[in-house]
Amino acid sequence: MNRKSLEWLCNIHIWLIILNAIALLFILQIVFELIPCWECDWPSDKIGRVNSFVVDLAVGVFTSTFFYYLLVYLGERKRSKGVRRVMQWRLNAMAANMQIVIGYYVVKYNIKCDDFKYLKINQEAFKQASNLTRYKIDYWFRWENSDCAMNVCGSTERGFICNYIDLVKHHADRIMESTVFSLEDTKLIELVNRIGRCELVSHIEMLNHNSKLDAYLGDYGNALMNFYLFYCSLASYVTISDIKPIEKGCKLGIPFVYS
Repeated sequence: MNRKSLEWLCNIHIWLIILNAIALLFILQIVFELIPCWECDWPSDKIGRVNSFVVDLAVGVFTSTFFYYLLVYLGERKRSKGVRRVMQWRLNAMAANMQIVIGYYVVKYNIKCDDFKYLKINQEAFKQASNLTRYKIDYWFRWENSDCAMNVCGSTERGFICNYIDLVKHHADRIMESTVFSLEDTKLIELVNRIGRCELVSHIEMLNHNSKLDAYLGDYGNALMNFYLFYCSLASYVTISDIKPIEKGCKLGIPFVYS
């Protein structure tokens, strides 16, 4: 739903308020005689029919408005809240998958960071990232609210990165398909759209659909840096948990292997 549709919806409420105010005025005038009536030289039977018609029309306005808010407005509002909850979950999942990818490169290149949400990193540090390889990697990560580390030992770098970038693309596409969610902050919608179509995501999607391509087509370091900047922008709309280093007594989970 675009901005014009939203304005149209607001206009409906304005017109309903005006119509109900007029209907109430006639009810107070004709039925309760709280407002003086104007003089008219019509026959009394004709005035009675007109008054009866106006009262029926006013009652119809009240009834229509009541059922509109009961069946249409409240129902749509409840559905919209449900959709927004799902979309918020997708936004959180999208940011989490981006964070996992960024965390991998923080560990691989020993990039200095002051927090485990990875929001305070010098963006230029990601320019040193080289093209994806098919070499096996040894990488784990643990969310702060879990005592079990996620282990991806044995995965290839390409398989691991492609899998999580594909998840980012999946959530971005589902969010953009939601017409209800488009009523939200237009800057957020634009950001999600840019993430789903950024250079890194687009080229990784190409690699996913063509296993014979052995190299990322473009400047991988610069694309990764822009990907990180998008992640930092998305962070203000989501809940991000720390990815903690492994600690003594932390259990290793079952390895996830991405070919």
